[in-house]
Amino acid sequence: MKTTFAFLIVISLIFAACHTEGARPCPDRSIKHNNACTADCPGVKACDGKTYCNECEAARAGFWVE
Repeated sequence: MKTTFAFLIVISLIFAACHTEGARPCPDRSIKHNNACTADCPGVKACDGKTYCNECEAARAGFWVE
């Protein structure tokens, strides 16, 4: 019984690791942005967990918006 439970945990961890393999990195160095962002500030949450004024401001910092 314990062996079966341990096996299921190991299999679950393998599947979880495979699922995140193609995940987007945070910060994402490939984000291209210009330095001119608008002044609108609806507030967006980026992948680093912080809130930025808008998507442009998050991209300027190198983070993508969730």
